[in-house]
Amino acid sequence: MKELASYVGAGAGLTAFFLFGFLHFSFLGGIMGINLAGALFGFPVNSGIFPRLIVSLSMLGGIVLSATMFTLAGTAAGRVVGEALDAVHAMTLWRGKAEKADKYAERRRFSRSRDTAEVKVMSMGAIYEASLVDISESGVGLVFSSAIAINQGDVVNCICPSKRDSARGSMKVAWTSNDGRTFRAGFHFN
Repeated sequence: MKELASYVGAGAGLTAFFLFGFLHFSFLGGIMGINLAGALFGFPVNSGIFPRLIVSLSMLGGIVLSATMFTLAGTAAGRVVGEALDAVHAMTLWRGKAEKADKYAERRRFSRSRDTAEVKVMSMGAIYEASLVDISESGVGLVFSSAIAINQGDVVNCICPSKRDSARGSMKVAWTSNDGRTFRAGFHFN
């Protein structure tokens, strides 16, 4: 944004130069050229080739100096405006991300651990196999290979088999998510 604003500022500076600076600075350059020619060749300035050349080059120098000043001032002003717009844009993005982060902030009361285990979930007489992906003091997150018939608020029974012992218990469905490839669900322990 700041580069574009710099170019726009340079264009505005050149426009201002053509509107306000061209005639004025060519006039001022011409006056300086007449004074220089008068100092070198004496007053009144004659119409010889060298005094005319000095006056012409002074007028051209005034025009070039004026164009340079207007363009640089416009570019600097455009750059400052571009920096300000970038800062406002960055703040807007930051606020948007902060609001989004607040919206999707961590809502867990307990920290969770990543773990893997095979689990069987029983709901309305059907048994589903799932993989345990995380566990905390209050619940578990499971991934199923296909969508299952459970809804938020349903109570299901769970069996976690192990080599030594198996754990059994009932859980309440906290949330479900289906992305087309996997079916995920979160459960609260009862």
